[in-house]
Amino acid sequence: MIQPQYYRRFMINMGVGLGIFLLAFLFRDSAFLMGIENEGIDTLMQIRQKVIPANDNIPPFVLLDIDDKTHQAWNTPMFTPRDRLFHLIKAAVDAEARLVIVDVDLSRETPMDGLEKYTKGLKHHPYDQALSDYFGGYAAACANKPTCPPIILARTFQSTPFRQTRTSFLDEAIKKSAPDVQWASTLFFRDAYELMIRHWWLWQSACTAQQPTVIPSIELLAAALIRNGLSQTDNFEKALRPFQPQDCLGKPTTHLPPENIQIGKLTVSTGQHGIKQRIKFSIPWENKRLPYFLTDKADKAIVTILPAQPYAELPPTASLDALKNSIVVIGGSYSGGRDTHLTPLDEMPGALIIINAIHTLLEYGEIKPFSAGIKILTYLGLIMLMSFVLARFGYGLGSVILGLFVLL
Repeated sequence: MIQPQYYRRFMINMGVGLGIFLLAFLFRDSAFLMGIENEGIDTLMQIRQKVIPANDNIPPFVLLDIDDKTHQAWNTPMFTPRDRLFHLIKAAVDAEARLVIVDVDLSRETPMDGLEKYTKGLKHHPYDQALSDYFGGYAAACANKPTCPPIILARTFQSTPFRQTRTSFLDEAIKKSAPDVQWASTLFFRDAYELMIRHWWLWQSACTAQQPTVIPSIELLAAALIRNGLSQTDNFEKALRPFQPQDCLGKPTTHLPPENIQIGKLTVSTGQHGIKQRIKFSIPWENKRLPYFLTDKADKAIVTILPAQPYAELPPTASLDALKNSIVVIGGSYSGGRDTHLTPLDEMPGALIIINAIHTLLEYGEIKPFSAGIKILTYLGLIMLMSFVLARFGYGLGSVILGLFVLL
């Protein structure tokens, strides 16, 4: 027979639990509760880092890292030398990589100071011109090759009230070789308080030369290319068209975008900041001596980080075999590049954040939250369990039992 005192404690605990649940439900979008959710997911990622499922459908990643040693070997230039960058891209293409991603700002031109009398008739510095000529003729060159990886270049933006793309000396060349060479955004959402990157930003509604446009993120474009190939390029552009600004005068968009977009075999939601937009960080930055390798559960190399210097020589002084059939990312971790950001797995260079984001889209897709019904039933079940344990064993021993239950 249930004792009145036990029944009374049980009902009080249930009432308190349901009250807390109701408050949590009403204020579920508050910064406090979202912070708790973020901390919980961050902790799971820290526990599960380096635990990468085997998946033969995902190519391995290779990061050609412009590290401090490489940067010093290049005499610490203000930005990545275009001749070195050309050699790195060419090495990846010649190695028959699956995809080449260039996480380097290409909005700046190489100065021609002191070279005027040697460069008459050239629109750009010889190093810039060589890179432009290579990209301008890339599509035509690919037509005669059995294997030719698409190339994604980092598009940067001006900090204006309405987002504007920065022009590049490569703009005209890229137009000639699209879609074999495309621009994409490297921007991610950054937490306003912790300055931490947790969420991807799958596209940028922007303007180019006062014309509305949509720039996809590198991770979205890369995942679409790996899943679908170049054949879905038209569908990709069509899927992003609803997110194009109405004009470049700041006039708000009058139509509501779809909740999801389908790009061939890839489906993504269009929300922002929520759990679906979380990057599942599993590849940490350990800043160890290069080269660095990380394997999946089948002991297959999923990420290889190599110093860029040997591949920036012409010809390369390192074997190209490591780049074959890989997603090759060219980026920099050198301290002067200021491209290191805080993540749930501590600080890492932007190029490795891009790798984590692409791997998340290809391996996991979006984090799927439970339906409202399942959430409510789960919470009610837990409230009843906790109420029973606390009423039966008291708050002291009951708290210990519940603590052990959570740990197990």
